[in-house]
Amino acid sequence: MSRLNEVSDRIAARFTTEFSRMKTEGSPELFDPRWGFVDKTGAVTFEVAPIKYAVHGRRHLKLKLRYLPLFSDLKSAYDIGVGSGQMFMLLRDALGIRTRGLDAENVKGAYLYREFRRELGIDDAVDLFEIRLGSAIPIPQGVDAVLALWPTFDRGWGPSDHDWFVNLCRSRGAKRLVWRFNMGAVVPETLSFYEQAGAEYPWPQDRGFLFLTL
Repeated sequence: MSRLNEVSDRIAARFTTEFSRMKTEGSPELFDPRWGFVDKTGAVTFEVAPIKYAVHGRRHLKLKLRYLPLFSDLKSAYDIGVGSGQMFMLLRDALGIRTRGLDAENVKGAYLYREFRRELGIDDAVDLFEIRLGSAIPIPQGVDAVLALWPTFDRGWGPSDHDWFVNLCRSRGAKRLVWRFNMGAVVPETLSFYEQAGAEYPWPQDRGFLFLTL
């Protein structure tokens, strides 16, 4: 955990310096979502935009720690949406799970997340790939669990899209699919789809966090 905090601190220092430079110069780069300074509306915010994982790294790491006991039975995992790498590193280093992952090259915060991958030394374990409906995803064959934790790739998806995704994971021999939905992006029909599919809820009060046996 100390390494994750140290990496977050170094990246926060570099990126806030860049932010100050851009702001002073009035550079339009400031609003390039790949830097991670703006939220989905284009507003600059260090509380909601991807930069939060650097400047508030300890806070977000603490939030993720409570999930760890729920994954202790896994031997392998494929983390879709590695982002800052916090969950990836916790699974791999704290629990000893064989972990590989995926991230999109031009996702919001792409420059920030690239620095996290480099600093953490996980470049070779993260596939750079943009998920498109109907396309193959490089999920390793026979992985214990496919994880989609606070993802953005599913924005706008409905039940039929999730049915495709579930079947894709199943075709790769994955044993379990785990979602921690961004509740502002998921539609009620999707949540109903997973309930009808027999999803389990580790925390019954949180219907956006579910496990589906495949």
